[in-house]
Amino acid sequence: MTSTDVGLDFWLRYVEASGGLTELGGDTTLVMLPPALQTMLELPEVLQVTADPDVAREDGATFLSAGHPALGRSADEVLAVGDVAAVAVPVAATPPPPAEHLQAMVRDQFTVDHGRIDATGAPTRSVRAILRVGALVDYTLSSDDHYQECAECWVDVQSQRQLPTHVSMKLAALPTAPKDGSPSLTGLTEAITFADRVIEQCAERRRFELGDDIAKARDAELERVQAYYRDALATIERRRAQAPIDRRELLDARADSVRNERVRRIGETWEKYKASHEVRPYRLHIYEVPVWRLPVDVRRGDRRYPLTLDWLIPLTRFTDIACPQCGADERLVATKTGLGCAGCVPRRTVRLAPEPTRPPADPEFRSAAKAKQVVTQPPTPRQQPSPVRTDPSPTPAKLPKLGDQLIGKMWDAVVRNDRRLARICAPDSPAAAAIRLYGPSCAAWAVGLSPTEDLVAVAARATTVSSGVRHASTGYVETAAGHRFPFLLRWRTPEGTGQIEEILPYDWPFEPAHLSRWVPGPGRTGVHAPPQPRVPLGPVGELLWQRVVPTVGLPGVLRCLAALWRLPDEEIFLDSHGPAAVAAGIERTVCQRANLTAGRFADTAASYRVNEAAVRAADADLQKCLRLGPEKWW
Repeated sequence: MTSTDVGLDFWLRYVEASGGLTELGGDTTLVMLPPALQTMLELPEVLQVTADPDVAREDGATFLSAGHPALGRSADEVLAVGDVAAVAVPVAATPPPPAEHLQAMVRDQFTVDHGRIDATGAPTRSVRAILRVGALVDYTLSSDDHYQECAECWVDVQSQRQLPTHVSMKLAALPTAPKDGSPSLTGLTEAITFADRVIEQCAERRRFELGDDIAKARDAELERVQAYYRDALATIERRRAQAPIDRRELLDARADSVRNERVRRIGETWEKYKASHEVRPYRLHIYEVPVWRLPVDVRRGDRRYPLTLDWLIPLTRFTDIACPQCGADERLVATKTGLGCAGCVPRRTVRLAPEPTRPPADPEFRSAAKAKQVVTQPPTPRQQPSPVRTDPSPTPAKLPKLGDQLIGKMWDAVVRNDRRLARICAPDSPAAAAIRLYGPSCAAWAVGLSPTEDLVAVAARATTVSSGVRHASTGYVETAAGHRFPFLLRWRTPEGTGQIEEILPYDWPFEPAHLSRWVPGPGRTGVHAPPQPRVPLGPVGELLWQRVVPTVGLPGVLRCLAALWRLPDEEIFLDSHGPAAVAAGIERTVCQRANLTAGRFADTAASYRVNEAAVRAADADLQKCLRLGPEKWW
C-alpha cells in the first residue's frame, strides 16, 4: 500500500467495523453504508471511492483522500471513542532457564562499581505491566499554520520509567492477544501521569522547532507594522508643525487615533502568531509481558544488598535497574553502608596532610638544640602584626583556577542533585532565580540540557575572561549521545569567594550586560521551551513567563524574575499599577539593558495589552526601587 492510500484504507476499515460493506473492483472500491453512517458522513447508501484523482475524474468515483470531510468525521469519531485494551504477549511454555545463565546475562547488562551480582535462587515465572499511551497533538503556530502529529510514550508501570526507544519499537512489533480477565491497576494512575508529562514536554519542544520560521515571519510583520505607523505619525507631526493653531487640535486627535490603531494592530499581530498545542489522548494499552523473576544479591565482600530483577522473555533482556536510593538511572555503586548510584553516593574527600618539618641533618646541631630545650625555656616569640589585606579579591593569576572550581562544583551538584549549589550562587541573581524554579538541576535546564541526557564529560577547554568586577568562564558539557552543550558562567568574587550570577547557554563571553536570542548547539530547543517551574510565580511572574520565554528564552525571563523578586513589597506595586503594567515595566527595563529589545514603551504596552501611560508610570516606580544601571542589570 502506498502512502497516498493510507487515508482511504483507514476509512474502509472504519466502514467495515461500523457495519458497512466494501468490495474492491480494480482502481475503485464499492461501498455500502448503513443508515447511521449515511447520516453522519452525509454520503449516499452506495458509492464508489478511490484515492486516485485521475480515476475519480474519468470513472465518476468519489475522490476520498486527506482533507475529505468524510475522512475527517471518521477520524474524529475514532479519536472520541479511543483505543483502550489490555493485551498479553504470548510466548511458548518452556522450563525456566538455569540461574547461572541468567546470572551471566545480568552481569553482562549491568555493572556495579565495587560490587558483584550473584543469583540467590531459581527464576520464577511472572508478568510485568507495560503501559502504552498514544496521543494526537494539534499544533497551532499562527492563524494560517496548523500541524498534526502523533506522539507515543511507553512506561514501565512498576518502575515508573520510560522505556528506551529501541525496546518500545521491538515490543510494538510483537504479536499480542487479548488478555483474559481484568488487568492489575496497581501503579497505573502514576504511570499515566508520568506518560502525560513526558508527552507534554515533547510537544512543547516540538512546537518550538516547528515555529522557528514562523517567529521570523512574525518579527518581519511586526517590523512592517511599526514602520507603517511610525511613518504615519511622522507625517502628521510634520503637518502639525506647519499647520495653523486652529488645526493643531485636529491633527493631535488624528495622531492619538493612529497610536491607538497601532496598539490594536500590534496586538492583532501577536494574536495571529500566538503558538499553542493541544494534546488529545486516543490510545491506552496495557501490555502484560511474561518475565522470569530472578532474586539476586549485590555483594561487596560479606555485605549483601538484595534485588529482584525481571528477565523480559520476548525481549531477551532485563528491565532497567533504578537506584534504590534516589531512583535515578545511573550506574550502581556498592558501598560499605548501602547500595546507591554515582549520583547519590557521597564521594570521599581526601585531605592531604602537610609534610612534617624535617630537622637538620647535622648531628651536632641536633644535640645542641636538644640540650637547649632541656636547660632553658625557649623565649616567647614576638607576635608580628599580620598584614591587613585591603583588597580581598583574588589575583588575576588565580581567576582561571577559581572559575574551574566553580564549574566543577556546579556540575557536580547537578549530577548529585545537591541543594548546596545555592551556596555558591549570588543572592538576588538569575542563578538564584533558576534554583528557585528548578532546584539543583537548574544548570542543566539553563543550557537546554534535558534530564534524559547522560553527562559523560564536563567543562573541557574551559576559559576565563574578566571585565571589571565580573568574570566569565566558558566550556561545554558532553553527553553519552555525543551532544555538546556550550555554557557561559558569569560570576563575581565578593570577599574573595566566587559566586555564580548567571548560567547561560552561550559559547563565547560577549558584552557582559547583553544576552542573545541565538543559542548555539543542541540546547536551543530546551532554552526556548523549558519545563514549567516547580513553584508558583504569582500574577506578575506568570505574565513574564508567558511573554518572555517564547520571545527571548530562559536567560531573559530569569533576569526579569530576579528583578521582580528584588522588590521589597510586590503587593504595593500590584495595587498601584496592576500585574500587566508591572510585568511590562520589568520586561522593558531588563530586556532593554540586555540588548534583547529596543525598549519602546508602545511596543511593550501593546504586547501586554495595557495603556502606554500605565507602563511608563510602573517603569518609573520600578526604577526608583530597583535602581538598575550600567553595573546592575536586574
